[in-house]
Amino acid sequence: MRHVSGSEIVFHFRSTAAAKAALAKVERGYAGCRKRLNAAHLTDVVTGRRITARVDRTATVRGGVSYLTTLREGTRLADPANLPSDAQELFVQRGNRLVLVRVDGFSRAVDSTKGAQHTLRTLANRLG
Repeated sequence: MRHVSGSEIVFHFRSTAAAKAALAKVERGYAGCRKRLNAAHLTDVVTGRRITARVDRTATVRGGVSYLTTLREGTRLADPANLPSDAQELFVQRGNRLVLVRVDGFSRAVDSTKGAQHTLRTLANRLG
């Protein structure tokens, strides 16, 4: 059975400015993520057909942003090698820290973004 998993990573930088620069780099990277994924010509390991990627910004707060990435083979969940078909990633920068919370898996349950703004705001508030 396919599952959904989550993780949290806290990156510590030498300064607030360095952490802000890292968040800006994340945002620039996500701006071209869909294009890079689609240019990679990923294929489904089960069907051998080409996978289409979609990357959407789902929420923003001061010093934070979240994204949803979905990989599909037609309308079905894709099964790419070594990648989940669906992922939500939330980034928040506070002080010299940049926190990444990631939820991913082979499940459309990951795709619900209706709580993304609230979740991102809560994460930001907890970090101070």
